[in-house]
Amino acid sequence: MRAREPARDEAVFSAKRIAEAPLLVAQAWVALSNLGLPVKVKPLQTPRDAAELKHAINGLIAVMEGGTESDFMPVIEAMMRQLQAYEKSQGEMPRPRPAEILALLMAQHGLSDDDLAADLGSVMAVKSILNRWSAISTSQAMELAARFSVAPTIFQGEPARKPPPRGGPSFA
Repeated sequence: MRAREPARDEAVFSAKRIAEAPLLVAQAWVALSNLGLPVKVKPLQTPRDAAELKHAINGLIAVMEGGTESDFMPVIEAMMRQLQAYEKSQGEMPRPRPAEILALLMAQHGLSDDDLAADLGSVMAVKSILNRWSAISTSQAMELAARFSVAPTIFQGEPARKPPPRGGPSFA
């Protein structure tokens, strides 16, 4: 089956909409100004700037839900594009280490090293994992996943670091 090609009128409409976008945003901005809504225009440079923009977007959406203020849509779309560009420029957040995830789950569930000893083999095994001296094995990840009702893959992915030498650190 052949994919439907856009009609010439649809392509003209899209080009016209793109060309009119600045005018639509300006008209929406005037409408916002007339309502006295506090929307700042500034470049996003910090997470706080992004949070303020998200708050403004949510406020505008709430105003739209309360009536027929669809004139604000071009401004909201422009603000969302700015927010998306900022978030993309910040890159991905680093993935937490499996030991950090385990420590968080233990704290949330009020568990001690002793409580997990049966699942992980021994209290020493628990301490070794939490200190990142040992990686979590596949079987341990499966046990932890069952206990906490999470995917076992969250406990995988980080190699163990070398344990300190016996007898304490060396200063030689």
